Amino acid sequence: MLKYLAALHYSSTAFVCVTNVGSLSIECTHCKALRFPGERPGMCCNNGKVQLPTPFLPIEMIPLLNGESPLSAPYLKNIQQYNNLLNFTSFAANQQFITDRNGRRQWTPGFKVLGQIYHRIGPLFPSSGQPAAHLQIYFLSEDEQFERRTSIFEGLNADVIRHNTAMMNSHNPYVREFKSAVTTIRTSDISNLKVKININYTLTLYLLIFIFYHIL
Repeated sequence: MLKYLAALHYSSTAFVCVTNVGSLSIECTHCKALRFPGERPGMCCNNGKVQLPTPFLPIEMIPLLNGESPLSAPYLKNIQQYNNLLNFTSFAANQQFITDRNGRRQWTPGFKVLGQIYHRIGPLFPSSGQPAAHLQIYFLSEDEQFERRTSIFEGLNADVIRHNTAMMNSHNPYVREFKSAVTTIRTSDISNLKVKININYTLTLYLLIFIFYHIL
């Protein structure tokens, strides 16, 4: 088995090592997940001990993922950017970069994190004069959401952005809960507001499964 050595400067080492891990062709008899031939059995679901409920996939997503929609090609080509447009939070971490012998940063083919990763949710409303970002975008009208998201990345298909915006507003339970809370805040005389985060495992599991299928 090949082992990655953090102390070795691969970019300046005069050798090339090529390995073939085979095809993603071995199916788990319990959860039907696929794995490579060299991976140990049970790493996906612990030999059936971990069982997840059948994931909910919005019907609007199916044509995008299986190529039946005319929007499928542009969506799959830039799927990560389309997914990032729908983020509730921003990602933060202490990233480790590859450097040469002189300490100069090199091109990093992977993403290596030291310690804890964070998801920053930020305030519910943007500061004065600042554009809405992440979760704040969901508090805009659907047309305003579309306009804001089309301004974030260049070269993306506007129809895909509009499609995904409508889908999230219709199906994601967190969007509905947050929008309902903001409506209450804006229409009520609340002088001393406190936000308490109460973990809802059903909603959390739903969101994780939804995101997993959305980024494939």
